[in-house]
Amino acid sequence: MREREVRAGGVRRILRRGMVGGFVLTLAACLSVDGELTVEPDGSGVLALHYDVANETLFVGEAVADEARMPLPLRRDDFQSSADTDERLQLASYRMRRGSERTSVEAELAFDHPEALAGLITPVEAPPRFDPERRSLTIRLSEGARARDQQDDTQVAELLERALVDEVVRIEVSLPDQVRESTVTGEGVSAERAVFSAPTAAFLLSREPVEWTVTW
Repeated sequence: MREREVRAGGVRRILRRGMVGGFVLTLAACLSVDGELTVEPDGSGVLALHYDVANETLFVGEAVADEARMPLPLRRDDFQSSADTDERLQLASYRMRRGSERTSVEAELAFDHPEALAGLITPVEAPPRFDPERRSLTIRLSEGARARDQQDDTQVAELLERALVDEVVRIEVSLPDQVRESTVTGEGVSAERAVFSAPTAAFLLSREPVEWTVTW
C-alpha cells in the first residue's frame, strides 16, 4: 500500500506541473498503449485504442480527478464524454477487462476529421493536421521537455524510468495509399502503413517535441 501511495504521489506532482500534454500525460501512470489509426481519403476514419493499465493507475485516476483530467479516458463514460465534446467524433465500441494486476481497455472511435482526435492522441491545443491536397497527416505526440517546467527534472526522470521500465507506446497509421515518407523512425513503413514505437520512458523524456508526419 505504501508503494502505491508513493507512486501515486509522484504522478500527482507530474500532473499538477503539467509535465506532459495530450496523449502522453496518461502514460506517466504506468500504461502501455497500442493505437491503430485508419484514415480515409476524405479524412474520416477510425481510431482503435488498446492499452494495458496497471491497476494502481485506476487508483491514481480517481486520486487526481479534482486536480487534472486524465487525457486518455479509462471508463466507458469517460470515452463517451470525450466523444460528446466534438460532433465529429463517435464512440463505436468499448470493453474493459480487469486482471489481478493490470486492466485491459479497448475502445474504437469513429471520426469525420482527424482534428476531432485532439486530446486523445495529441495535446488539445495541437490537433492532428490533415492535408488532402498534399496527402499528408501530421500528429504531434508530445510537446517535449523544453515546453515543461524544468524543476526537479532529474527526480522526475528517475521516477518515470522506474515506473515505466516495461511500458511501450506504439501507434500504427493506415493510409489511403502507399506511404511515401514517414518522418519518425520506429518499426518503419510497409505498404499503406506507417508505425511509430518507442519505450514509453524515453518517449516521455524527449527534450524536443515529437511530431510525426506521414505522406502517401
